[in-house]
Amino acid sequence: MDVELILVLALAMSMLAIRLAMPVAARVGLVDRPGGHKQHDDHVPLVGGLGIYAALLTVLGLALLMESRAQPFYGSLLVGASLLFLVGLIDDMFNLGVRVRFIAQGIAASITALWGGVILNDFGALVTSDVLVLGAFALPVTIFATAGVINALNMSDGIDGLSGSLSAVSLVLLAVIAFLGGADAYLNVILAMLGAVIGFLVFNMRCCGRKRAKTFMGDAGSTMLGFLFACLFVGLSQGEARAMTPVTALWFFAVPLYDTTATMIRRMWLAKSPFSADRWHLHHLLLDAGFTVPQGVAALSGLQLLLGFIGLAGWYYGVPERAMFGGFIGLFVLYLYLVSRPWRFVPAMRQVHRNLDLPVAGVGSVFVGNLPQDSAEEALRKILAEYLDDYGYELYAQHDSSGLAFNFAIVHIGSERTTMRVVNRLRGRLAGGESIVVRQLIPRQPRHDRRIASRDSLQQRRRADRRRGDAHPIARHTANTHVNPPAIDSGRIPGLVAATAGPAGHEENRRHEPNA
Repeated sequence: MDVELILVLALAMSMLAIRLAMPVAARVGLVDRPGGHKQHDDHVPLVGGLGIYAALLTVLGLALLMESRAQPFYGSLLVGASLLFLVGLIDDMFNLGVRVRFIAQGIAASITALWGGVILNDFGALVTSDVLVLGAFALPVTIFATAGVINALNMSDGIDGLSGSLSAVSLVLLAVIAFLGGADAYLNVILAMLGAVIGFLVFNMRCCGRKRAKTFMGDAGSTMLGFLFACLFVGLSQGEARAMTPVTALWFFAVPLYDTTATMIRRMWLAKSPFSADRWHLHHLLLDAGFTVPQGVAALSGLQLLLGFIGLAGWYYGVPERAMFGGFIGLFVLYLYLVSRPWRFVPAMRQVHRNLDLPVAGVGSVFVGNLPQDSAEEALRKILAEYLDDYGYELYAQHDSSGLAFNFAIVHIGSERTTMRVVNRLRGRLAGGESIVVRQLIPRQPRHDRRIASRDSLQQRRRADRRRGDAHPIARHTANTHVNPPAIDSGRIPGLVAATAGPAGHEENRRHEPNA
């Protein structure tokens, strides 16, 4: 089949199926309901998987009719994907148990291994220069690896557009491998998956002014897509004419594997089920650091692309497999060390976010610091100028631990987009070398900030905030459209006083340049 035809056909079928299924989803109960750790407030249709399945069914069905030599491969993929799609669809509607899902994944992996020949016979030269052959353990390890990839992709499906974007990055890398290796049958499947995922992302990404996803992939989509990924990784890395090494596949799927493995290790360390839901995935930590959902998706997709290029370069230049595997494990240890210390990782990423000058998710206030002590309000009103009629502000006096006084203000804007425009315009106005600081107000998450931890233990006492918070308002201006900043619980923060009066407060007191 023609490459362009496969891509366009899969894209069109995916978008068409999703668009037609969205109005029906609510009637049959195929929706993701709000509640628990979920962040959406509406009932979102779980029809993304249906669109991906429709695209694959169309392309693989045509491939079965046109390419007789690859019929066992295409047929086994289609049967396995259909099984997992149906099980996932039932799970989306009625919440099946973990055991049932694992049994279905084992059956699907066995079908492709025994019928389609997609079986993990060796790990390559991971430890020594000799190939590590699995022998009688080939089928059990194939089933285990397939389940691992499926659940890694499923667990990465935590924010709008993430699992689809990570999948698209991995599929592009796999397409390069399949093309260079002459694996036409695999290339057809990859392109069909890529077109289907792009069609899904049209409805799932937060872009073009859309603030929420119109549809989710659901377990039906993530389970089926993870199964197909596992088949591609195994099939392209096995046999005498393998298109890549097994360790290359690890690099192509590094972000979901890293995140899932680290999350499960942490849960077991805390004596919890490794499959229990929480908000400690990497994408959740980035959101806590102030990244918006699109920014988090872009950051993780960029990270996956970088790691994938490392794997691709290692394969292309013939770097020994054991060296690539050692590098992969070394990066995972570093990753585990970082994300298991969110009280350090989140503030560090918050600083990165601030250095990049990106808008902060859900924040619509501006911080103006280092105002002159004798004429703080006069300077502030001069800086704001034409904004005084539109936005309110609160001006504060602050003393640090040495007793030196300084002033800062919080200006309430409302929209994060408008806030960044105001920040950039004010910075341009102050570009003459003045020491006044203007930036978007960034609220802290106390549970992630070691500087504002409890004093109850010796370890926490060392980490206690050394800043003496005694901010008090010295002026307040209420405009026509006054918007309170998001509330922060400062009641547990020793040595700090909320910088704003009333129920909505920010703690913004850090020496001469208050920072969150």
